[in-house]
Amino acid sequence: MRSSVVSAAGFVLAFLLAVPAAAHTTLEFASPGPGMRATGDVERIELGFADPVFDPVVTLAAPDGTPVEGSVEVIDERTIAFVIDGLEAEGEYILRYRVSAPDDDDQPDLEGAYAFTYAGGGQSGSNWPYLAGVVAVLSSIGGYAAWRVSKIPPQDHGATSS
Repeated sequence: MRSSVVSAAGFVLAFLLAVPAAAHTTLEFASPGPGMRATGDVERIELGFADPVFDPVVTLAAPDGTPVEGSVEVIDERTIAFVIDGLEAEGEYILRYRVSAPDDDDQPDLEGAYAFTYAGGGQSGSNWPYLAGVVAVLSSIGGYAAWRVSKIPPQDHGATSS
């Protein structure tokens, strides 16, 4: 009985160790990544994979569905970038990718897609809501202080009674 439990445990361990070698790579990071809100100048989207990849294909669809022109740059064996001239329209972009992993099985390539939101081109207009809030708060504090001062009764200075 004991030897069959040890044999079963050894079999399970051997199976678990063998599975990652046969599996395809996975997307480990992306910038901007799935569900992220990007601001500023977005001129490249980087994708990093768990294992070496080759033959990358990347497409990007603008919020209206039109393709965004760009090219794929191989940074290293696990990292690629989709290089663009910048994003223009605010809204949700869809990035699709396909890569091959250097394994010798007949599995299909790794394909994936995700959405991220582009919220505009940088700092020039993005500070207005913050500044408007600061002005509103300071105006409210100043108005309250002026109202409180106006409610203080005047004091009689210098009048003496004999």
